[in-house]
Formats: sequence, C-alpha cells, structure tokens
Amino acid sequence: MDSKDLNNTSVKEMVEEKANEMYKKVHSVQAELEQINAEGESVKKLVKIILNGQHEIKKLSISPNLLKESHDVVEQSIVDAYKDAKIKIEKLVKEKMIQTASILGFFE
Repeated sequence: MDSKDLNNTSVKEMVEEKANEMYKKVHSVQAELEQINAEGESVKKLVKIILNGQHEIKKLSISPNLLKESHDVVEQSIVDAYKDAKIKIEKLVKEKMIQTASILGFFE
C-alpha cells in the first residue's frame, strides 16, 4: 500500500467517524425533542394544549365554561391553542437545532 492509499484510508476513516458522531447526536436530539414542551392557550385562555418537540399533544385542558359555548367556538378555541403551542414549540426546536448544528461544526 502506498502513501496515497494510506491517506485515502485515513480520510475515509475520519469521514466515517464524523458521520457516526453526527448520527449519534441526531438521535440524541430527537430524544431531547420529545422532552421539550410548550404550552399554548386560546384567545380567552379557556383551552390549553401542551405539545412536545415532535408536535405530539401531551395534554389538553378545556375549561368547563367553554363547553357552554357553541360547537364552533369550542373547535376554534382548540385550534387557536394548538397554533399558539405550535409557534412556541417550533421556536424552541429551531433554537435546539441551531445549537446542535453549531456543536457539530456546521457554523464554524
């Protein structure tokens, strides 16, 4: 094996090592995103929704006072609370992804 082959082998090993590091970090971040939560509220604060970083609803709270309202008002309140939570969780996820990209050396 000549020095060119050795050099190519070491470059290949470095690339594989970096790829494995990135793979592990991505899976770690995915697990962390499941733990990040954000709460959204409807305009009148009669509905609250908690979303995790993967946009899964973890909790939904509806005030008994809201149930006295029309079906359309109840539906819109749920949608409003979800949208509020979604905006908040997307901001948190974006911050986490920027932090992760920085750690992995994408912003050097």
